[in-house]
Amino acid sequence: MNKKLYLLFNHALTPEQIVNAEKSFGIKNRNIIKLPTNLIKLWQNIPPEIDLDISQYLIPLVTYFAQKSKGDYVLVQGDFGAVYYMVNILKQMGLVPVYATTERNIIEEKLSDNKMITKRVFKHVCFRRYI
Repeated sequence: MNKKLYLLFNHALTPEQIVNAEKSFGIKNRNIIKLPTNLIKLWQNIPPEIDLDISQYLIPLVTYFAQKSKGDYVLVQGDFGAVYYMVNILKQMGLVPVYATTERNIIEEKLSDNKMITKRVFKHVCFRRYI
């Protein structure tokens, strides 16, 4: 059976992440699935004014993932509370929530007028399961 990797996060995968998904999980690029546009927008725009419990707001995502095959992977990153909630729900459904780890390199560049530019370059290292 061909496993899938669903993207529940706010960015596009880098080429390194695509290669790592195949190496780590055996998932081909064609089995990396973006969510429907309405669900991407929902995930990217969680209202900060929702007090205490965002579970009602996340019902469309829960409904979407309830229809997916057990053992498929879901890359989950975003709002801390929403991530915590969705990771627990996904585990209950038999899906495998993962996140991306990165290595951060800082590059400092001194300009001629005694100013300094600092760049942070993030490089994908691996995917890790939520435990």
